[in-house]
Amino acid sequence: KLDELVANLSTLVQNQERIKNEIENNTPCNQLKNDQERQNQNYKKLQNSIKEASDILKKFSKDTSQNLDELLNSELSFETQNSLNDSKSNLSKNDTQNASNSISKSAENLRSMLEAVEEIKNSFKNESIQKMSQEFYAAINNILRLSNNQENLLQNFTNIRSSSPQVKMLTSSQFEINKQFANFIGQLFELSTKTFHITPNI
Repeated sequence: KLDELVANLSTLVQNQERIKNEIENNTPCNQLKNDQERQNQNYKKLQNSIKEASDILKKFSKDTSQNLDELLNSELSFETQNSLNDSKSNLSKNDTQNASNSISKSAENLRSMLEAVEEIKNSFKNESIQKMSQEFYAAINNILRLSNNQENLLQNFTNIRSSSPQVKMLTSSQFEINKQFANFIGQLFELSTKTFHITPNI
């Protein structure tokens, strides 16, 4: 989802830069009005995507979710919305000078938004690597411990008679190992679901 936000914002920046270049090259306002309208609509969609990403990532990283919420409600986000609205309004009025200023400001604000999302993405990547490493090591340690316990238990079973009072105790130990192994499988499943939400290079 963060990759999608970066890609969408990159497109918004590129398109706003194009509109900026065109008005600086004396392209009439009425020829740019529809392009700016699409930009404004796409920015609103982006805001919805940021909220969706925040909700999705909340159970994986509270910090990342909070950072996205803060960006969405930041002064930068509101300034970007205002400058885009001003760009559309000025183009509709054929006010070339003010349109050029607001379009340029919009491009600058969108680039700042892109940088902010890229920073959030990188922080999430680093956090994910650390968490995944810790959880993988914990899973490996668990299966090694279970394997060692199982091996010792099998050895004990081999060395006693079926009529021995120890059989009951060993059977109970086997039941406990089976429970722990079931927990280990659950741990692996939970770990596997988390990996779907980070990119393969992590």
